[in-house]
Amino acid sequence: MSEAGDPSALPAREQAPEQTEGRTHQEPAHPLRQIFDHANDAILLIDPERDRILEANTQASRMLGYDPTELTRDVRISNVHPHEMERLRQFAQDVKARGRGHRPLGRDG
Repeated sequence: MSEAGDPSALPAREQAPEQTEGRTHQEPAHPLRQIFDHANDAILLIDPERDRILEANTQASRMLGYDPTELTRDVRISNVHPHEMERLRQFAQDVKARGRGHRPLGRDG
């Protein structure tokens, strides 16, 4: 199994259907892959240290106006959120160090 920081932690997209004795067989996508691909929210899997978008779902592509291949090949995360890079880097460091990036808010926010 992949480590949480490993971009391969998200299961691969469905492969092209295989032809067997005149029939087409396609393995079903992993449930996490299906959730990622078909979510109503835009989801980006990013690497803030390298300023890269590793994966983007359909909604993220629609929202940003790029196809998923363009997002992962050509677009830097700093182009999408230039003023948030330091917070994204800190979040990534927290996840690596503590296994999570969420910081509970105190009573005053």
